[in-house]
Amino acid sequence: RKNISKLLELSLSDLALELAKHLAVINGRIVKDVAKEVYSKKFQNYSELIDELADAGIISEDDFSIAISPIVKDVLEDFESEEHHKLAVEYYEKITKSLENLAELTYHCVKAGYTDKAIELFIDTANQIYGRHPCVSRLIEAGEKLLKFVEDDDTKCRILGTLGNLHLATKKYDEAEACYKAVLNYYLKKSKDDESYAK
Repeated sequence: RKNISKLLELSLSDLALELAKHLAVINGRIVKDVAKEVYSKKFQNYSELIDELADAGIISEDDFSIAISPIVKDVLEDFESEEHHKLAVEYYEKITKSLENLAELTYHCVKAGYTDKAIELFIDTANQIYGRHPCVSRLIEAGEKLLKFVEDDDTKCRILGTLGNLHLATKKYDEAEACYKAVLNYYLKKSKDDESYAK
């Protein structure tokens, strides 16, 4: 990994390397037109930098999308920052609102520090899922990260209950039970202190 990282630093301009770091946080193939719209605000010579990345074999392109080399993506994800995720949020807000893309948007909102937005997206997206779905694991990852940033216990319970539902949808019964028990114990404790929680 260190060797690949060093090789990238030596073979790319600073701006091309920074653009590659931004693209590396996007999951799957990248929609070309949307990426250009989002990232050219930060990188004024975006098209030239994309050509540089293509010439170096860091990315491959077709008419509509860009793919970053899996090995390079893996290495560059070690350098992810909040700024990378903020632009990823902009990117995912502009593409089709499939469940997969909503799960990605949720994940990047968490990583960008947009906690309130992430909570609502997480719960709304999870509530649209019935049974197994390819985006469930990404939503679970987002929800588990989200718990670390939420201080309000009622909100934590909403997230835990939703995580329980997602685990249940993927037949991970032990994980689902642990989430549901944590929520139940919280409300049992609260109902002793505040009778309104018992209703």
